[in-house]
Amino acid sequence: MENNFTPVQTVQLGRIRIQENLEKMIAEALDMKKDGLGTTLIGEALDKFGRTTADDAFSQGSDHMKGHAWLENAVISSEKRIAYMIKGALDANPKYLSVIKEVYRDCAYTLGYQIKAKNTITGLEDAYAALDSVVLDGMPCDKVNQIESVTADTLVWSGSKDVHRENFEAAGLTSEIFPALRETFNRELLKALGNFTYNLEIRETEPVFLNTITR
Repeated sequence: MENNFTPVQTVQLGRIRIQENLEKMIAEALDMKKDGLGTTLIGEALDKFGRTTADDAFSQGSDHMKGHAWLENAVISSEKRIAYMIKGALDANPKYLSVIKEVYRDCAYTLGYQIKAKNTITGLEDAYAALDSVVLDGMPCDKVNQIESVTADTLVWSGSKDVHRENFEAAGLTSEIFPALRETFNRELLKALGNFTYNLEIRETEPVFLNTITR
C-alpha cells in the first residue's frame, strides 16, 4: 500500500502509525495498573472510531485524492481513540495521567534514538526536521507549523492553530491535556536526538503555540 502514496503521504502514514503505536502502549501501561483497563478502553475506542491503518488497508492505486481522504480519516480516528482512552483512564483514576505521560516519554525517547542511529543530527534544523517527520498535527495541507526564526543557538517555530483541541474536548478532556502530552513527547525526543532543549509556550491568540529548541 505505502508504495502507491506520494512521498508526503508516505511520511504522513508514518506519523499516523507512530500515534497508533502510542495507543497500544497506553493500553499496555494501563493494563499493568488495573487489570484489563487498557484492553477494554482500546477495544471500545476501536469500535467507536474505526480501525487502525494496519487493519483498514487501502489500495489507492493512482488516485491520490482518495489516498488523502483515507489518511485524513485515519488521523481523526486515531486522535479520537487516544482522547477516549485518556478520558477513560482519568475517570478510573486521575493519577493515571502520569502513567500516560510516561508512555509518551518512553515512546519519544526510543524513537529519538532510532532516528539518530539512521540520520546525522548536527544542528537545530536537523533536529526540527526529525521532530516534524514524526509528530502528527492534522494533515500536511493544514500547514500548522511554521519556522519563525533560526540562530546559531535557537530555532523557533509556531503552531498556527490547535487542531487537536476539538477531539480532546469532545472526549470530555480539558484543553490543557494535549499540550502537556505534546510537550513531554517533544522534550524527550529532542533530548534523545542530541541533548537539545525544548520549550513550549501556549498563547491565547494565534499562533497558539510557540515552540523553541535550544542547544
